[in-house]
Amino acid sequence: TGVDDHTFFKDIKYIDQNFTINRGDLLIKDGYIQDIGSNIPEDNKQVLQFRDCIAAPGLIDIHIHGCMGCDTMDGTRASLETIAAFAASQGVTTLLPNTM
Repeated sequence: TGVDDHTFFKDIKYIDQNFTINRGDLLIKDGYIQDIGSNIPEDNKQVLQFRDCIAAPGLIDIHIHGCMGCDTMDGTRASLETIAAFAASQGVTTLLPNTM
């Protein structure tokens, strides 16, 4: 993804813990959000501009039977991988496959 140990996202929209959309800066360090706000120093970081993007927590789908022509009842690894890949492309980071 081009994101290294210390990445600074300048002027990005983000959803906070109160589900409010804000605009500010986001610092990622060692794969984790370290700071979020408007007065983060930019020194020694890879600076990325994402003005039209929104940083949001991953979504959790607690009830999914299938998608993309695949169903959990297919019982195949390929079907589950297809379902999981599509879910991930939509921002879902965790899912709970359900059967009938």
